Amino acid sequence: MENNEYKLIPFTKLNAPGHYIKNKIVPWCEQVSLESHPNPAKGSPAAYNMGAFNWMEREETLANILWNKKRFYKGNGQYYLLEKDDKIIAGSGIHRSEFCPEIALGSVRTFVNKEYRGHHLLGEILWPAQLAWATRNNYKMIVLTVNKYNRGILNIIKRTGLGHQKNRTDKMFFHNGVFEVPFPIEIKGITQWAIYHKIDEAYTFDWESIRSQEEKNPVLQKLT
Repeated sequence: MENNEYKLIPFTKLNAPGHYIKNKIVPWCEQVSLESHPNPAKGSPAAYNMGAFNWMEREETLANILWNKKRFYKGNGQYYLLEKDDKIIAGSGIHRSEFCPEIALGSVRTFVNKEYRGHHLLGEILWPAQLAWATRNNYKMIVLTVNKYNRGILNIIKRTGLGHQKNRTDKMFFHNGVFEVPFPIEIKGITQWAIYHKIDEAYTFDWESIRSQEEKNPVLQKLT
């Protein structure tokens, strides 16, 4: 994809992150919530968590996480904003997992504005940036997780390669196959479903160590 019309911004590289949060991220998050539902509290959980109302007090919001929790700071992670015409149109992050220092969680707090969905912004701009970050920081694997309410997204990725075209290069997620954990795992007490990209193809992880109690007797499988 020719990226000249888009500007990719790594949040931790900003000279004035507080100014950027106030003037760009908060208005974008307000738009995200309204796209979900006129009353953000009644919209989807993902859009609600991206919201900006009382963001300084609400620890689950994107703006709060970026400013207060420092989840994406100092080698621990990176959040990427994508701009067009000086306005944010998409965002997605990556950070070290809580359960293994060699594994990164990718596509965290991802949102693409409605009018830009289907433009392969994830697969051709945001995810490659995350893969490059994880590779530079010597991670072995990138895991994408979803909760019960949006579990269907994983099936779309497995079937069609959501977010990228089929001619995947080695700079793209899943260029060497899509791997799935076929049972739910538990992260921070929350049951989630996961697929993953192998940076080091020889690397393995004991998924049983973080397995949720919801299912039993899985068979780990590789998907193409």
